[in-house]
Amino acid sequence: WDMLLQLYVQGSSGSPTTVEQLLKTSTLPSSVTLKWLRHLEAEELVIWRSHPSDPDVEFVEITAEATSALETYLQGVREP
Repeated sequence: WDMLLQLYVQGSSGSPTTVEQLLKTSTLPSSVTLKWLRHLEAEELVIWRSHPSDPDVEFVEITAEATSALETYLQGVREP
């Protein structure tokens, strides 16, 4: 949940998120965070992208479908 929110906020601002950033901000061990990121990818909620000039850097983005679902959920939470 926290990772999806972080990706949503950073994606809204046009700022790419690296896997390393997610690992640093997660309260979970790195292995668990990576497992969840792979699960989110399998569910088509996030996309992994390679850095164009640095093979050691990978970006993670929230998908359009996940963004739409999250916005729908958040809209429902806001309304009484």
